[in-house]
Amino acid sequence: MKVKPVFVVNSILAFLFGIGFMVIPAFLLNMIGFSIDADGPLLMRFFGILIFGISILTYSARNIEDSNARKSIILFLFVVYTLMPIFHIAGQVFFNKGNIMLWSVNVIHIAFAVIYAYFLFKKCA
Repeated sequence: MKVKPVFVVNSILAFLFGIGFMVIPAFLLNMIGFSIDADGPLLMRFFGILIFGISILTYSARNIEDSNARKSIILFLFVVYTLMPIFHIAGQVFFNKGNIMLWSVNVIHIAFAVIYAYFLFKKCA
């Protein structure tokens, strides 16, 4: 398995989610089962900027040869995609927030975490 197709798929998904959170945050908040209070859409726009940045990072790194920079990018993505489902699931379980749409996002995050763990630890084995 090569990292380039994973980076491309990640950049496409992150681009779509990032633009969505920046342009229509209230709709997406409602769609994943969160309340739309005064600060929610603004916070989701900032989160959309982060996701959009991940899109730019993964698209830019798709052709980087095996180096310390690529390992650092993979480590960053592994940590991000490991922590996001933890916080999503904690919100869903402890605060009764979210719905099946958020669970599907968790599946995407966990899949990326496993894939990036593979690339991170494959040379250690």
